[in-house]
Amino acid sequence: MSEKTFEYLEYVCANTPARQHYMLIQARDTESGEIVWAIGDDHVCAVTRADFIRNRSVEYNDVLIREFPYRDNTPESVGEWKPLILELVKHTLDAYINHEGFVHVYPQWLPEDLETPMPRELLLDRSKIDHVILHDVGIIEAVPASEKAGPSDVLYVHRRGGTASAMSSRKSFWLTGAPRNITWGPAVHIGCRQARNSAASRKLGKRK
Repeated sequence: MSEKTFEYLEYVCANTPARQHYMLIQARDTESGEIVWAIGDDHVCAVTRADFIRNRSVEYNDVLIREFPYRDNTPESVGEWKPLILELVKHTLDAYINHEGFVHVYPQWLPEDLETPMPRELLLDRSKIDHVILHDVGIIEAVPASEKAGPSDVLYVHRRGGTASAMSSRKSFWLTGAPRNITWGPAVHIGCRQARNSAASRKLGKRK
């Protein structure tokens, strides 16, 4: 299936009454002229025919085209919607970093131009890493896949002679070398966090 091409018409950051944050992009299919929306957070993206977040009278299931939990998908698996969803991912990362100071992202959705302190094939090893957390101070935090993460799973990142090195005491992976586009501060300790619940358990349609 070939990828669609889009003209991006509107970028929005919206909040629900329950203070849930969503990113929205309104786009026009350049071939068919159809107007669609990509709406989501850092867990899931929905492609819809209308903005159901700000328009409370619009029912999610009435306008839904496809829903894509990020955990369960890759840029390749979303088919013709790939350009639109990648644009939403960039919008989401920028918005969360700017407003929250950090953002959770599944490794397969990391932007291609983002340099990482470890080979991408290691980040993509789901048996070792569930997701990563990007911080606005230039730190990338790798969250182990084990749901039983404990003190022995702590990841340390620190600066040595202008380069960053990190290791997991689980010895499941080693990180060496700092990304050139990240400024590393002195002696940073990053604690291990438990993997989050599956994105599929959170539905955009369950607004509050």
